[in-house]
Amino acid sequence: MLRRGTPSLSHVLIAMLYIFSMHTLNRLTGTDEDRYNNPSRALFYNRHMKLMAVLAIGAGGAGLLIAFSLGLFPFLLLLVMSILGLSYNLYLVPERFSSVPIRRIKDIPASKTVLISLAWGVAVCAFPAAAEGSLDMSAIFTTGWLAGMVFVRSAFFDIMDMQGDRIVGKETLPILIGADRTIRFLKYFLVLLFLSLLAATVFGLVSRLGYLLLTFPVISCLFLALYEKDAVYHGLAMEFLVESQFILVGIVCLLWSFMDAA
Repeated sequence: MLRRGTPSLSHVLIAMLYIFSMHTLNRLTGTDEDRYNNPSRALFYNRHMKLMAVLAIGAGGAGLLIAFSLGLFPFLLLLVMSILGLSYNLYLVPERFSSVPIRRIKDIPASKTVLISLAWGVAVCAFPAAAEGSLDMSAIFTTGWLAGMVFVRSAFFDIMDMQGDRIVGKETLPILIGADRTIRFLKYFLVLLFLSLLAATVFGLVSRLGYLLLTFPVISCLFLALYEKDAVYHGLAMEFLVESQFILVGIVCLLWSFMDAA
């Protein structure tokens, strides 16, 4: 709806199933830091590992089936995306080369934050456009813009998880440059996202929905300010607030689609 194009229920389902599958499977294969950052979540995954694995694999398979119904190219594209997503926690360098510092994609500093952002952007925006054969500048912009917003969300959670990440030796952006510098960088980055969306909407690169979505980076800036001032407890309440903005955006987009169709 933000990009120029007709939204498809099939594309929405594929994005939803892909993101759920990749997040869940990577949680199941890399939960070391969760034991310190979120013990209740780690306990939940340990207790329900088989069920979550079945749900994740089922979701991934369902997404591929829907993609196959759209044609061979969408199927192959989603298959490649799935393989890349599953390879994040896998050792790509054999154990006998233990001296090599980076044996998994996960070992690349700050890789998780960047790759999660790209996965969301590609699944939600680029994949539908590519499947339709209409990967134009509008689709490319919306892919990058959404990836940028998810990057802010992921980096913010990295700040909250610094203690556990340090214990397991995980090199996230806040650990590399510090929490204060990360927050300052995210604020500047949100200003850039705000201005870029404003310009794209004014010049017609994206739909007028862009004007409503300008509140998205503003809300994210507000959360960063609340976190700095300790105005909100740095636990489940803050996580709920950060995640709820994506639900709010989804509701706004849904209402916009109804208004646009009327």
